[in-house]
Amino acid sequence: MKRFIVMIMMLLPISAMASIPEVSELANKYSSTEGVTVVNLTGEMLAMAGASGDIDTSMIEDIIIIQTEKARYAKDISKRMKKIVADANLKSIANVDDEGTKVGFYQKTNGEIMDFIIFVSEGSEVAIIDICGKFDEESIAEILNQFENF
Repeated sequence: MKRFIVMIMMLLPISAMASIPEVSELANKYSSTEGVTVVNLTGEMLAMAGASGDIDTSMIEDIIIIQTEKARYAKDISKRMKKIVADANLKSIANVDDEGTKVGFYQKTNGEIMDFIIFVSEGSEVAIIDICGKFDEESIAEILNQFENF
């Protein structure tokens, strides 16, 4: 799971613009919980850290990552993620089930803004990565191709 989170972090310079409110609320709920890691990155922070790529990091508003290895929190986060997918009308664009590791890719488009969420579940470990921004279909395909390379 940690290897997967590191892979996601390497893909972060891909652009974003304000996460789905329910994901932000979930991050706020668990932000002070021991055993749950919550990271909220802005485009400015990524630029200061020297993130580079083909897409301008100044387009990034924020990226939210929620991760836990604690079964009791993983169960609640998984349940809430299912509700977020339904309530926010997220479109499932890809699902991977590989030897007990499940990965779901979801998107929601509102005008030129696209929210892209990756949900990873492996036993009692879960992670949500919420990237939102000015994506196009080519950008999404590029992200998915990057996953195939790992």
